[in-house]
Amino acid sequence: MEKTYSVYAFDFDGTLTTKDTFFAFLGYSVGYAKLVCCLILLLPSILLMFLHKITVQEAKENLFARCFRGMPAEEFDRECRDFAAQNGKLLRRDGIDFIKSVCQEHRVLIVSASIRNYVSEFLKDCNVEVEATVPEVDASGRMSGKFLGANCKGEEKVRRIKKHFPDRQEYKLIVFGDSSGDRRMFDFADETHWKPFRKRG
Repeated sequence: MEKTYSVYAFDFDGTLTTKDTFFAFLGYSVGYAKLVCCLILLLPSILLMFLHKITVQEAKENLFARCFRGMPAEEFDRECRDFAAQNGKLLRRDGIDFIKSVCQEHRVLIVSASIRNYVSEFLKDCNVEVEATVPEVDASGRMSGKFLGANCKGEEKVRRIKKHFPDRQEYKLIVFGDSSGDRRMFDFADETHWKPFRKRG
């Protein structure tokens, strides 16, 4: 069956950025001294994660809650905007230029385990859709410290693609990634690009 359109799906951290942005964001927002203290306090949780007693999502939520639980959502969004505005150097320019070259004619989806609030800010000048980790806001308008839905990696990335584009036979899927968390997305694709955009930042 002939494909009627193309979907370009990109991982974010490492693929479109030069390093992990989750820890960079935490350090920027709460300060690296507090981040180190939080990590020390969470060493039991981290150990349980490595022993597979708790999930990566649970460990990640524990750290996120230590840093942001109780913060007004408006303040958190402002932190995300400021982080993206002041850290454009984290982006791989070849990747962003490529997205801008294809997004006029094709559908582009970012599929990331990072926080959607700042991922969207980094890519606000690109015509893309974003599927990423969504922090929960409680009834009082403050960050609960939890995430809505599953951590967006592995099989969850495939599920997010299907959510946006359910008619798989209708489109050609071109995937860009750089880690084991992207391999299920690669298995689902028609065309894959492993660790692209590495020639320059």
